[in-house]
Amino acid sequence: MMSAERADLEVCASYHDDVAEVPCPIVTYNADKDPLVDPEAMDSWVQRTNWL
Repeated sequence: MMSAERADLEVCASYHDDVAEVPCPIVTYNADKDPLVDPEAMDSWVQRTNWL
C-alpha cells in the first residue's frame, strides 16, 4: 500500500467528531438519486454554523 493511502486510512480510523462550529457559511452538495446516501445526511451540517 502506498504511504499516502496508508496515512489517509489512519486519519479516517482515528477521526473523532468534536461537533465544532465554524464562523462562516457552509455550502453542501449531494445527489438526490444516490441509493447509497441518505437524502437527509446533509442536514447534520446545519448545526456546524450559525450563518443563515
